[in-house]
Amino acid sequence: RSLRHAPTFGARSPWCAVLAAWLLCAVALGADGGRAGGEPPASAALAAAAPLLLGRVGERRQELREEIAQANHREDDSQSAFAAHRETMRSWPKGWERNPQLKNTSDTWRAARDADRNEFHRALAAAHKGLRDADDAEAGLHSLVDGTQPS
Repeated sequence: RSLRHAPTFGARSPWCAVLAAWLLCAVALGADGGRAGGEPPASAALAAAAPLLLGRVGERRQELREEIAQANHREDDSQSAFAAHRETMRSWPKGWERNPQLKNTSDTWRAARDADRNEFHRALAAAHKGLRDADDAEAGLHSLVDGTQPS
C-alpha cells in the first residue's frame, strides 16, 4: 500500500514530528542500522522509499499553506464584519450601553469577534507547527538519502 493512499492527518497531527524523529534515529544508527551480523540496515528500506515520502511531505506542506491562507481569509472576513458592526453601533443613540437589548447585541458581536480571533491564532499556530515538522521530516529524509547527519 503506497503512502499516497495513507490517511491524511490534520494540521494538529504530529505525523511529521514522528516521521522526523524516526528518520533522525535511522540516520543516527549509521550505515548498518545498528544491527549486528550484516543484516540489511533498517534505513536502507526507508532510503528507498524516501522519494515517495518526500513527495507526501511536499503535498502536506502545500495543504498547510492552504490552511494558513484560509485562516487569513476567515480573519479578514471577521474583521470586516466587526468593523461593520462597530459602524452600526455608532448610529445607536447615546447611552445605548444602558439598553439591555443593544448591550446584548454588542456583547454578542464582541464575543463572536473574540472567538474568531482565538480560532485564527489557534489555526495559525497549528499550521506553522506542521510546517516546521514538515521541514524537519524533509531534512531527515534528505540526510537519509545523502547518508549524512541532519543539521
